[in-house]
Amino acid sequence: MRGQKKWFVLFFALLLGLAAVAGCNSAPGPGQSGKKEAPEGKVEWREIAVEDAPAAIREWVEENYQKRGHDYRFTAEGAFFLVAWGERPTGGHRVTIDEIKRGAEGLEVRATLHAPPPGAVVTQALTYPYALAFAPGLKEEAVRFSVAEAGGTKTAGQAAASSQNFRLFEPEPGATVDVDRPLSIRGQARVFEATFTIELEDGHDVLAKQVVTASAGAPEWGDFAVELKLEKVPTSPHGTLLFVTYSAEDGSRQEELVVPLKFSRFNQVGG
Repeated sequence: MRGQKKWFVLFFALLLGLAAVAGCNSAPGPGQSGKKEAPEGKVEWREIAVEDAPAAIREWVEENYQKRGHDYRFTAEGAFFLVAWGERPTGGHRVTIDEIKRGAEGLEVRATLHAPPPGAVVTQALTYPYALAFAPGLKEEAVRFSVAEAGGTKTAGQAAASSQNFRLFEPEPGATVDVDRPLSIRGQARVFEATFTIELEDGHDVLAKQVVTASAGAPEWGDFAVELKLEKVPTSPHGTLLFVTYSAEDGSRQEELVVPLKFSRFNQVGG
């Protein structure tokens, strides 16, 4: 009986010792702040002058700031975002990047185009307003831009979804596809020899597939517009639109833009 009591005391002491060690390991150590992670959706970023950007980014901006549109670059240091208004007839026009956050479909960049107020004294010369932002530490992921003129008017050509080499204007992510009609797809691509493949799948089968040739090849942006006809009835209410390229070096498949969609009807598997 005495031996059993002694064993119980030793076992209880061991449990207390393990609990103390676990408590020490959970406390912040040297160099640790003990702070919680940043709130979901928050991204650290700032607008920067092009002179403060790395040489490769300065060259990229120089090549694109006169063209109306938006683009981005991921580097080892983080991500750079460019929003350009294109050629304006006078001075007084400016572009601001207002917000960069992480949403359900990836990064979301919100920008505004500001025209000079009526009667303002402005420079009578052509200008090319743009804004450049930098978000340190970001790794490559999908990016979506939302650009509006001051007052709330959306700009023409605003992308519904985008990646490094694709801009999709139609359809919107999450849109419902009418299974009985061709799916209209419109956007821009910046790909080798202007050629890529669009696929629509339902998680089980490829429902439609088409090789597309844009109006221009990389490094230029080329326009494209296609009607994708479904060859099968979906077996799921949810689908995915894939923009696919193939490596010129080894032929490997690269799904460069993935867009979630819904179907107007579907056949139950096994039904």
